[in-house]
Amino acid sequence: MAVRAVDFVEAKWFNTDQALTLKALRGKIIVLDFFTYCCVNCINNLKTIKQLHALYGDRVVVIGIHSAKFDREKEDEALSLAIKRLGISYGVISDGDSSLFKQYAIKAWPTTIVIDDKGYIQDTFQGELTLAQLTQSIENITTLQMPTAQKNHQKLAHILDFPQKILCETNFIAIANTGANSVVLCSYEGQILTCIKNLDSPMGMVLVEATLYICCSGDNTIATFNLETLDQGVFLHNLKTPYDITLYQGDVVVAMAGSHELIAFDKEAQKLWSVGNRFEALRDGFGSAAQLAQPSGIDVVDETLFFVDAETSSLRMCESQEVTTLVGEGLFSFGDSDEGNILLQHPQDVVVGKVGDGCGGGRIFIADTFNSKLKVYNPEDGSMMTLYSELNEPCGLDKKGCDIYIADTNNSKIVRYNLSQMQAFEFPLSE
Repeated sequence: MAVRAVDFVEAKWFNTDQALTLKALRGKIIVLDFFTYCCVNCINNLKTIKQLHALYGDRVVVIGIHSAKFDREKEDEALSLAIKRLGISYGVISDGDSSLFKQYAIKAWPTTIVIDDKGYIQDTFQGELTLAQLTQSIENITTLQMPTAQKNHQKLAHILDFPQKILCETNFIAIANTGANSVVLCSYEGQILTCIKNLDSPMGMVLVEATLYICCSGDNTIATFNLETLDQGVFLHNLKTPYDITLYQGDVVVAMAGSHELIAFDKEAQKLWSVGNRFEALRDGFGSAAQLAQPSGIDVVDETLFFVDAETSSLRMCESQEVTTLVGEGLFSFGDSDEGNILLQHPQDVVVGKVGDGCGGGRIFIADTFNSKLKVYNPEDGSMMTLYSELNEPCGLDKKGCDIYIADTNNSKIVRYNLSQMQAFEFPLSE
């Protein structure tokens, strides 16, 4: 029995001059993408949705339904910047109170719904899907011919375009200039040294000898760039949305946001061990008994890995493949509290202060992304403190001496926070 699609509630729209209605769109095939911009699976699914939009143009109406999970995502300004950062060009509804989410009985993000030209639901897809699945659903409704895909034109980027990660090395800083699909290398005076191009949504980086390893979350690879020969290559492929990477006991450990795991590889790209079992949750334990939820930032000190799980708003540690939670309670426990019941909101990076390395030794610095703050955690007494709050969804951190360098993502800039002065300074780049 065919089910008629529910028309849109009165809500804030983006990327369109006027609110759309199913009644006004009758005669058109409609694709609804229920998503929330914190969700890595939603971000992955957006690639398919955008491919469909590019293929059919206005002959298939694509509409994003943003049903927010976190409080930050319900803010118009935050959603507007996320739409720009994610490159969404079609209309998006802000379903902040989840009215449409509930009326369509959505159970998980992402969910994609195809509505036929008479206003009835044709198909419902839960989770990430392929372009072939979507086009087959459309072809089952109509003989609409798929046009030849138009060539994507890269937008002209500023020097920085939604940077999401940063790496501080002895003689240079590497900035994952994610919105421009590049990595910028610069001096500590802000002078650009070189730009590594043709990377697909670069994220976390680590330097191993003379080679920079780069997480490319768009094509699920770890790319390489040799600083001496300037050669580019691929170290790992067929990953699941790698977000960050670090060097641990001579091997590399990747924070796999898409599969909710930490995975260690040797220098020959052979898998050594992993923690997490691909189920998204917060559970401590050894190896596959532990459960992670979109690990997005990772750092190491001595024999301990520290990482942040974005979807559980948690700070966690891993020693000898045993995972322990320091801050965080579960998938739907989040907020902004530094006292009592400490709460974070979708943190996406962490850096540990090494003892003897300037200021902040033994402290854990956190990019509390959806609270738009730089915070510091003291593992000795379990205390949390906000250091700086004049940010806009910072996604990346690293430390050199008394300076914390912050990828202030939505402001498309780098901020230097000096721990000895307890003061922030913009870090301008020059060519």
